[in-house]
Amino acid sequence: MLDCCRYHYRNNPSQLRLIDEFDERYKSEHAISWYTRDSFLYRIINKALRTENIDALIRLRYFIIDVCTMLKLKHDEQQQQQQKSKVYRGLKLTDAEIEQLKLNIGRIISRNGFLSTTPSSTIAEMFAANVIFEIEINKLLSEQNNIIYADISSLSYMQDEEEILFDLGTIFRVISVTYSDNRRLWIVSLVTIADDDDDV
Repeated sequence: MLDCCRYHYRNNPSQLRLIDEFDERYKSEHAISWYTRDSFLYRIINKALRTENIDALIRLRYFIIDVCTMLKLKHDEQQQQQQKSKVYRGLKLTDAEIEQLKLNIGRIISRNGFLSTTPSSTIAEMFAANVIFEIEINKLLSEQNNIIYADISSLSYMQDEEEILFDLGTIFRVISVTYSDNRRLWIVSLVTIADDDDDV
C-alpha cells in the first residue's frame, strides 16, 4: 500500500513525509486519527471508495478494516449515551445530482464511503456550497447495531470538531428535497434505515 502511495505522491515532499511518519508510527487504534487528517490516506481511501477501484481497495483493506473496527468500538462504547437524533452534512452537488435526489424521494440511497456529519446545522452550513443533508437517526436501529455511527471527536486528528462518522454502507431513505430561499440552500431530509429493510 505505502509503495503505491509513495509513487503517487513522489513529487510532493510534505505528503512523502507523512507517508514515512505513517510507516514508522501507525497503530490500528490510530486509524480514525489518520483517516480524519488532511493527508494522502484520506484522499486515496475516499477516491478508491468513490470510484470503486477494486485494486486500490484491496491494497487499502487493512486500513479500512481498522477504521471500521475502531468506529464499531466507539459506537458500542457510546451506545447508552447516544443523544444525537439529528445530524447534518454540508456539501456541493451538481444540478443533476439534486434532480436525481428529487426523483428518489421515498427511496433509499447509500454513499460509497464513510459519511462525516456534525450535530450543528451552523457548522454544516459553513461547509455547504449549495446543499445540506439533514439526517434523522433511527435510535432503535442504532441500538440493534443495524446502523454504526459514533462521535469520533476523541479519536479524530481534529479533536475540536464535533464529528459524527457513519460506517461504510449506511443506508438512508430520502424524505424530502426542498429549496430554502432564506438559507439559499437545498435541504435534503434523510432518515437512517436498516440494511434488512424490505426496500433494500
